[in-house]
Amino acid sequence: MINKVTSAASSATWVGIDWGTTNIRAYLLDASATILDRHSLARHIKDCNEEGWMNVFKKLVEGWDVTDSTPIIICGMAGSKFGWIEAPYAACPAGVSDLVAKSAHPEGIQNISILPGLCCKDARGNHDVIRGEETQLLGLFEQSSMISRLICAPGTHTKWISAENFTVRDFHTTMTGELFGLLTEHSILAQSIAKSGSGEIGTKFEDGVRMAAEGDGLLANIFKVRANGLFNELAPEDAGDFLSGILVGTDVFQEVSHLDHGLVSVPLIGPKPLSERYAKALGHFGIEGIVLDAEELTVAGLASVARQMGYVETSNVA
Repeated sequence: MINKVTSAASSATWVGIDWGTTNIRAYLLDASATILDRHSLARHIKDCNEEGWMNVFKKLVEGWDVTDSTPIIICGMAGSKFGWIEAPYAACPAGVSDLVAKSAHPEGIQNISILPGLCCKDARGNHDVIRGEETQLLGLFEQSSMISRLICAPGTHTKWISAENFTVRDFHTTMTGELFGLLTEHSILAQSIAKSGSGEIGTKFEDGVRMAAEGDGLLANIFKVRANGLFNELAPEDAGDFLSGILVGTDVFQEVSHLDHGLVSVPLIGPKPLSERYAKALGHFGIEGIVLDAEELTVAGLASVARQMGYVETSNVA
C-alpha cells in the first residue's frame, strides 16, 4: 500500500527524482513540497542498465527513511526506451493529468511512478518529443498565472513550447546546442576557436546575433567565423562567442520573425549561462527573456504531479 499525505502538517514524506542522461538529482520532500534534503549522483543511463536501476536508486536515496510504501515520482530518462521502464510519450495537448495517466511503474513496484515525456506532430506530420522539460513546464504552470504564451527551454536540444490554459499545446526542437558542440570540436572552425571556460558573454556574441538577424542564412554565416579569423578580424578567443551569437541569434530570429502578434517576454528554462545568452538574443528583438531557475521548476513540477496523485494536498511549492 502507498502512503498518501493527508495534510500539510503530516510528517509523511515523498521523494522526487530528476533522472538525467548523465546526472541524477533526488529530493526528499514533506507534505507541503518543501525540500528537506537533496542527493545527487553521477550516472550515465547505460551505466544504470549495467549496474541495475534499483541498485542505483538505493544508492541515490541512501540515508533517507525510504520504504516500499514511500511515494517516489521520477521524471526524465528513467522513462525512456533505454531507461528503467519505458513510459510512453503522452500526446499534446497535455497537462498534468495526462502525464499522471501515462506514468509507468517498474514491475512489481507500485510506489515508484515514472513520468512520460510528451510528443507532438507538426503540420507536415513530422514527430517531435520532450522528456524531462515537461516537468519543468508543470512547475511553471504552478508558479504562473499565464494563460497563453511562448516558452523556451535552451539546451543541447532547445525546445520552443506553446502553452495555453496550463496545457502544453505543441512544441518543436532545435539542435542549437549540439550544433555548437559539433562545430567547435569536430569541424574546420575548431582551428579558429580558442576554448574559454569563463562562461561570460563577450561582445562578439552580439555581433553574431546582429548577423543572424539580417537573415542571410545560417550556413553562410557560420563560415564567417573562419574567414574573419584568416584576415585577423576575429580573434580565436572571441570566435566562440561570435559563433554562439550566430547560432542562438538564428534560433531566436527564426522563432520570433514569423509571429504576427506582440510578444513582450519569453520565460527561459534551462542552464543559466545558456539561458542568459538566449535572453540577450531576445533583447535584440525587443523581447524580454526571463531567466528562471530550472531546478526550482523541476521540483515544483514534481510537486504538481504529487498533488494530482494525492500525495500533496496544499498549493505551497518550495
